[in-house]
Amino acid sequence: MLKPNHSFVDVLQIGVDIDRSNLESAMKSERLSKKWAQKKHHSPAGVAITQHLPGWLRGRSGEPIIVDERKAEVVRRIFEMAASGCGRRLITRRLNQAKVPTFCGAPLWGHSYVHKILTNRAVLGEYQPYKGRPGNRKPEGEPRLDFYPAVVSAELWNRAHKSIAERSKGKSAGQVGPLISNLFAGLVFDANMGLPMHYTDKGVRDRPKLRTACKDINGATPNFVVYADFESAFLTWFDALDWTTIIDISDATDIKKAEEEIATFDLSILRTEGRIQTTLDLLVDTPSPALKTRLLKLEETLAADKAARESAAKRLSDAKSIHRDFTEREIAFAALSRSGDLETRARLRQEIRRKVSRIDIRFGEPVLTAGWKGEGNILSKETVAKLSFVNGAVRWIYLDGETARLYVQHTS
Repeated sequence: MLKPNHSFVDVLQIGVDIDRSNLESAMKSERLSKKWAQKKHHSPAGVAITQHLPGWLRGRSGEPIIVDERKAEVVRRIFEMAASGCGRRLITRRLNQAKVPTFCGAPLWGHSYVHKILTNRAVLGEYQPYKGRPGNRKPEGEPRLDFYPAVVSAELWNRAHKSIAERSKGKSAGQVGPLISNLFAGLVFDANMGLPMHYTDKGVRDRPKLRTACKDINGATPNFVVYADFESAFLTWFDALDWTTIIDISDATDIKKAEEEIATFDLSILRTEGRIQTTLDLLVDTPSPALKTRLLKLEETLAADKAARESAAKRLSDAKSIHRDFTEREIAFAALSRSGDLETRARLRQEIRRKVSRIDIRFGEPVLTAGWKGEGNILSKETVAKLSFVNGAVRWIYLDGETARLYVQHTS
């Protein structure tokens, strides 16, 4: 602090001391930043650079990273539940009901933390360096592959995220109540009006229905089907269906192997494309022959992976034409639909979405003795559903209350 009797030399010395202190602090901060950046980007894989690790891993700075197998098994359980059609709220509920200990000492699991686990690529072994403070962090450079021990396979990651994407197609698919009421969320459409049909439940006054979503159209009267009858008819017919007439599927072992190969190539392609983009960004700011060479090698790797993926996809296609076994034989759709167990209903909903892409219901459609449109004699006007399968096959079924029968064999 300056005093009245301080000379000009004293004041100047104080200023020099402050500048020196600030300079030393800045230099120290810069050295620490460089040292931390060196650790983040160039430290040996499998060695912790900080004690703050993903919840299923442990290790001190400078020591090997160790997998906590008990927690890793919980992570895999979460991904398996997601792959089977369970949403994160249902997964959270089941973890809490089973009294599974959390990773951070919290008394209960939260669905936001389950979501973080499902979207954290560290489960695949990736480490993404960041810069900035928590809440304002940004990725810094490319992710480091195989830095952490992987606890989830690429195949399981892909299955889980495919299921999550499929569930998001239906707006009500993520709702969790005492029971998953609508197994067909997002799949059923009114072919007469060209509009989706939504599940409605008005309580004791009426039976739940699938009703045309036409409330915003003046004067429009919604068509409907009683949901319980529709579910029973559809799934009973599903059980009786000869799946060999729908699609060719190979032995499960061959299918799984080919799908794992494709998942591995997809992951490699995604990573290489990210590296290419990062290298291109660096070339814009710092033209360098070394970077150009690196870019060429990355492009060669990408082309090779894409070619290998195409070969794997061809093998998968060939495998699917060998044994003609479209579905798991132990699935009994009608029996499972009566289950009050959330996981069973979620699995059933997922199984339906794996096979059916859309259901169009025609109300008051002429029912013919044979064929479709123009062949045979008209018997009456009935409710008919057009089933579009995920492989492009189409079947028409006649709906009558809780029963359904094949209406016509046309596939288009």
